[in-house]
Amino acid sequence: MSQSIEGRGRRTPAKLVWLLLVLAWGAFMVPRVGTGVLLGWPLNLAAFCLAIVVIARGGRLVGGIQLALSVVVSPLVYLLGLLLLGLIGAFNTEVEVEFHALPPPREQQPAPPPATGLQRTSLVVIRAQPQASL
Repeated sequence: MSQSIEGRGRRTPAKLVWLLLVLAWGAFMVPRVGTGVLLGWPLNLAAFCLAIVVIARGGRLVGGIQLALSVVVSPLVYLLGLLLLGLIGAFNTEVEVEFHALPPPREQQPAPPPATGLQRTSLVVIRAQPQASL
């Protein structure tokens, strides 16, 4: 088993990848806005890159599992954290709703008198008549 982790005599950062994945998943589950995006995804990206290093150094099985967990499980944990954040926000009882009274209505002015005679405005269309030729 140590042969698969150490590979060709070089140590792989397999334990560090596990630590980064656990920290990223923990950040995804913190019910605060922004911790998943600002903390969890960079940790997950670091775990993804280090899992590739583990594969390159000979730990194909361990690195492959870590890579798959980083790609498949991390988004699911992130969505679970979003659901948790939404549920906590939905049942938060500290929300205060204030109702304000409407201001008194303004005095209504009477309608202006209807226009009569020359005061009416209308659209005038002038059509040009062709002149008779001589």
